[in-house]
Amino acid sequence: EGGAPEPADEETTTILLVEDNSELADFIISSVDDRYHITYAVNGQQGLDKAFEMIPDLVISDIMMPVMNGYDMCNALKKDERTSHIPVILLTAKASFDDRIEGLTLGADDYLTKPFHVQELLLRINNLIERQKRLREKIFREISQPGLPDLPASVEPTLQDLFMEKLYTLIESNLDKTGFGVEELARQTGMSRANLHRKLKAIAGISAGDIIRNYRLKRAAEFLRLGHNSSEAAYMTGFDSPAYFSKCFKDFYHLTPTEFSQKSGK
Repeated sequence: EGGAPEPADEETTTILLVEDNSELADFIISSVDDRYHITYAVNGQQGLDKAFEMIPDLVISDIMMPVMNGYDMCNALKKDERTSHIPVILLTAKASFDDRIEGLTLGADDYLTKPFHVQELLLRINNLIERQKRLREKIFREISQPGLPDLPASVEPTLQDLFMEKLYTLIESNLDKTGFGVEELARQTGMSRANLHRKLKAIAGISAGDIIRNYRLKRAAEFLRLGHNSSEAAYMTGFDSPAYFSKCFKDFYHLTPTEFSQKSGK
């Protein structure tokens, strides 16, 4: 736990393809399966069920399909907190402006008009995977490095940023509760522990337990700066053992709480 985020390299990237035309599905699978792990669904409802179950890194979906179309599936994925971070590429035979706008309005990240070249599909996949990787590294740095400044107000927060803010708010409101851990955080987000783990692995490259501990340590540093002693800071941030708190604090800041206080001028 607490290592660098897992890279979104081609070996570990999972793509969910949702396509009712078996010929086109076979073509897409054969074009990408030497680079990515690919799972297949034949309509939007099956695609939605598989997405909730596996939390893929990317979804490629046709629009016109039986049972549930691609627009409705994309909308459902983007509205559900478990899957809202997953990039979606919509495939369509239609190329009209209105169709593209509808897809983008419902949260699609990209649009590909049939017929398309394999190189174009691969480029669009790679661009979205790289974008996710950059976002994951940014969030990982924010929670894993002590004392990084907040983002400038001019930066538009992503859905990932907003989700992390929600987690931080929940941890903050339970800051001094020693029993508040991953199970309780998952319950308060309305997600299962497994889905919270998958989501955080995708958007932050770090476990929920590490996020809770690192957030508490950052808040403890603020309490030490305000003049509280090590034991007070420990209890105020939910550590029931000052000795364990000191160990965690030193691992994170490379200073003991006392050394940190002295350095902060307190």
